[in-house]
Amino acid sequence: MPTTTAAVETAAWDPHAKIDPDMPLSALPVTGLAVATAGLDAATAPLLGLQTASGADVRASLFRAEVPLPTDGQAARSLALSHLQPEDLTGGRRWEAIRPRLAAYLELQVGAVVTHQAAYHLGVLAARHVPPPPTIDTMRLAVFLRLPQRLDQLAYTLGVQVADRGPATGGADAVTPAAVWVVLGKRLEAKGVRTWGDLLAVQIGRPGDRQDWRDLVRAAWRRGSAVA
Repeated sequence: MPTTTAAVETAAWDPHAKIDPDMPLSALPVTGLAVATAGLDAATAPLLGLQTASGADVRASLFRAEVPLPTDGQAARSLALSHLQPEDLTGGRRWEAIRPRLAAYLELQVGAVVTHQAAYHLGVLAARHVPPPPTIDTMRLAVFLRLPQRLDQLAYTLGVQVADRGPATGGADAVTPAAVWVVLGKRLEAKGVRTWGDLLAVQIGRPGDRQDWRDLVRAAWRRGSAVA
């Protein structure tokens, strides 16, 4: 697994190119992806858990804290949102044991991962040397469709049940974004967004005050490399 920015940027920072632009969204396989951290800094916040959801195949890992958990309000809020207690993490797995397998799993995906706020979830993984796969960002699509941007509010608006979090899910929720995407896909189709290329035009075309999530993920990779 490469550990330098230069070794991966040519391939990794155009992840969308792995899918034919003419691929119909209705035929595109997707895998939900989410991480949980103690804090919001992608490069330095301790990783708490990870979940993937591909249909009924839902997998989760809870991780032992990489470093002592911070005690600031942001970390406490993250733990509360994840429904985790510090003692839950003592029985978790070591990140380094799963990292290469996760990277290989995402590399082999023939479709896209769907996540809510890609810059955060993929940034956490990039900072730990997992290059980003082709991605559908449900938060960016919510902006396009003028829907609520918070995942719980978006799910409520679309009539999607929000999945539980806690130790069994690694504190993450990949199931809700995957379910939200099913409904969003139908709304996008009604607006003429029917292919992967159409979707990219929506995701990359952004309001002027919003940075491209790929730039944020690239920055997280570089910061993670510096930390390492």
